[in-house]
Amino acid sequence: MINGIHVSKGTLSQVAEQLYYSYVHKSQVRLHYGDTDTGEDALFLYNTTGVVTVSKGSQPAFELRNDWGSSPIKTQKIVKLVNNGVVVYQHPFYHVPTIQLQPNIDGTITLLSGERVLASRLTPKRARQVFLYINGIENIS
Repeated sequence: MINGIHVSKGTLSQVAEQLYYSYVHKSQVRLHYGDTDTGEDALFLYNTTGVVTVSKGSQPAFELRNDWGSSPIKTQKIVKLVNNGVVVYQHPFYHVPTIQLQPNIDGTITLLSGERVLASRLTPKRARQVFLYINGIENIS
């Protein structure tokens, strides 16, 4: 718990403190969830950016609010936290798994991580943007 806000068991104090800072300052965040033992990013592309808010009720907890609404933050699964474009927490062994770009017969591109499809039917330009975004480079036209 940090300042009356509940966090999941196993949440690092540094992560909780940075989430609280982001909440107080209403700053834009990008959450990277993953394996907290190995530091490998799970490569979730959706519902990982927004503003940190706190739920109402008897056990207030951190939520992520964006254009799609609010959702609970899995505080114990964060391997990297970016606040207003600055990395404020990163797992000591943080890494992005290998990503393959597979061309399709129709000229589009599919992004894969192992057998998992991350995104499909992307134009080459959009595939490049998504690939760079996954690797932490944002605002690419």
